[in-house]
Amino acid sequence: MATCGMKDKPLLAAIAEEAISKILAFRPQNLTNTAWAFATLEVVHRPLLPALAPSVVMKMSEASSQDISTTAWAVAVMAVYHAPLLAALSSAAILKISDFDTQHLANTAWSFATLGICDRPLMTSLAEGFSRCIN
Repeated sequence: MATCGMKDKPLLAAIAEEAISKILAFRPQNLTNTAWAFATLEVVHRPLLPALAPSVVMKMSEASSQDISTTAWAVAVMAVYHAPLLAALSSAAILKISDFDTQHLANTAWSFATLGICDRPLMTSLAEGFSRCIN
């Protein structure tokens, strides 16, 4: 649906409610894909992100660099400031920065900048990641 740009609001609301009911069983990629799809469609389902956030935070150690950067991107696109989620994304990115490719680095930097968050340890780590990629 997101790739096709379909915005059937009743269907999206039903999908969001179903996702919320099963969120504890989601793996990091499921959480990321859900956030990405709603952000891509520019649909902010108010109960969804607060429901996703604790599961994302809890499973951050299992997240890939793509999960981290895509989730950060989705949060920024939806313009949602959720401090514990952003702190978990930042910490995970710093720990896994050596796994980030240039796209992941750029998405993460853009996301935090778009939200107006000046996270110096994260930005330092991202700068080091960019330096590694261009050398």
